[in-house]
Amino acid sequence: MNVDRFLRHHGLIENPFAAEEARHDRVFERLADDAHAHPDFEKVLGRIDRPATAVVFGEKGSGKTAIRLMIDRRVAEHNDAHPDDRTLLITYDDLNPMLDRILQAKRDRLGFRKSAKAKPEKLLEAVRLENHQDAILSLGVTQIVDELLDESNRQQTREQVKKMTHARRVDLAQLAALYDDSPGEPVASRWRRLRTKLKTGWRIPMLWWRHVASAVGIVALVLVCVHWAMSDPPGWMLPSTLVSVCAAIGLWAYWSVRQYKAWDLTRRVLDDMPGSRRTSNDLRLMLLDLPPRDLVPRPWPREDDHDSRYQLTTKLLNAIKDMGYASAMVLVDRVDEPAAVTGKPERMRPIIWPMLDNKFLQQEKFGLKLLLPLELNHLLHRESSDFFQEARLDKQNLVDRLTWSGTTLYDLCNTRLKACLGSAIASRSRLSAVTPANDPTPAHTEIESPPTMGDDVELGDASPEDATRQFDEWSTPDDESAAIEVEQPVTTELEPPVESPAAPQPAPARVALEPPEPPEPAGQSASTVLDLFTDDVNRQLMVDALDQMQQPRDAFKFLYMVIQEHCRNTTDDDDAYHIPKLTLETIRRQQAQRVQDLQRGVAPA
Repeated sequence: MNVDRFLRHHGLIENPFAAEEARHDRVFERLADDAHAHPDFEKVLGRIDRPATAVVFGEKGSGKTAIRLMIDRRVAEHNDAHPDDRTLLITYDDLNPMLDRILQAKRDRLGFRKSAKAKPEKLLEAVRLENHQDAILSLGVTQIVDELLDESNRQQTREQVKKMTHARRVDLAQLAALYDDSPGEPVASRWRRLRTKLKTGWRIPMLWWRHVASAVGIVALVLVCVHWAMSDPPGWMLPSTLVSVCAAIGLWAYWSVRQYKAWDLTRRVLDDMPGSRRTSNDLRLMLLDLPPRDLVPRPWPREDDHDSRYQLTTKLLNAIKDMGYASAMVLVDRVDEPAAVTGKPERMRPIIWPMLDNKFLQQEKFGLKLLLPLELNHLLHRESSDFFQEARLDKQNLVDRLTWSGTTLYDLCNTRLKACLGSAIASRSRLSAVTPANDPTPAHTEIESPPTMGDDVELGDASPEDATRQFDEWSTPDDESAAIEVEQPVTTELEPPVESPAAPQPAPARVALEPPEPPEPAGQSASTVLDLFTDDVNRQLMVDALDQMQQPRDAFKFLYMVIQEHCRNTTDDDDAYHIPKLTLETIRRQQAQRVQDLQRGVAPA
């Protein structure tokens, strides 16, 4: 039996259990509420207007990515309802770019021979908390700059910038110079557009200073040569020569000092930001566009200043207040997927452990949601008491393990099944909403006895077109008429055209209307998972089977394989649209063994 035929028989437009990844799950996208969420979801989410940190450990397939997507949805709903009290959502789920650049910088410092012999675990020890802070700030600042440069919200952006003080506009410019990372636009043009938006003030470009210094220097050199060559130079030449020489020296000195300060600051900043894509030349030119008085008192990422990232985070939160953002939330997920990690817990440990710092996790108006693999939880319990004192996980809304009971999985599967069924009902509702003027199908009437499809109707000498028109008039009721009862079949004879009294009457023409093919009978729409099975499969048996699967991904695989196995062993002629208990028990044993082997690490997923 074809699987689609089995699903259509139960009123389902698609398989509710086919998806294995929440990011690509169409059924999950259609679930509008959080009734299918994990029982600990509200604890993980907390208050959106005052985000707090949460640390969650869960196995692969336990729903961590689904939690992230639901948080994303809830934050979007909150931002739509409170445009002046929004939360900036930062999704930190791709660690590959940051790790690749840090590992490359580490290999460059070690040299070719030492880096070739170094183990990946040793190289990953170069990851620091500051690297994560830089990556998070880069994602957040890029979002803000994109919003400021969005031409569709030009008027709103202009009003928001007007509300900002000059100090906050310079703060945003500094953050953009350090962290703005948009691959879709050149750095120079994006920076120029941002400075125009923020109105930080026009300054003479340093390139112009160099051209003026060069011109004045040439004039000074010419005057010196002329003065030296003339035996009796005029009186004005000596002071003019001295002024031009002093001006040239002053201009070149100013240009050189500015260039050296910008170069030195750029060197120290980029040395402490190995995960940044910003080049030395780009950052130096951006710093030269900022007023010198605004560069000195500001925090910059430097090796000797461990508090600078916290200050920059605070500056970002203060700068975006006038844009309607009151807080920020960071979602950390998929830490086991980078190419340098390959799912190994001993490689995840040096990446995640620096983030378990109480000062970092307890920042004001800045909440982090760490969705971590369960393997890290096993390593966590081996740490010393000093580590736990520094991390203070007792204050971080810790979920030690995302566990799913059989009952919870049963409700989750029913929710997904109803979501697919609801889409089918919605499709039928849209079809039934077509008006008769646009729908060629004859409207339903309460006429009982007029001719139906398949009856022979006497139409005299009428043409087939007239016959069809007359049949439509019969099948369409009048707006003011009630049900019409006709005891005998209706025979309509159209009067022939009057030609002469002696003209013979033509034989009545009969038009046979062929009946349509009867549709395939459909079964009753399934409202629960049990409706897919025979009567000997009860709720407790299904709950026990799902309890052995332990988590959503394996539960979906289990039900998917049950449906596949039933359709594989059933022919189209059998019309067996309910799965027997034997098939359920067979697949249950196979999948339970697979889950156990997966947990022991002796079988793939």
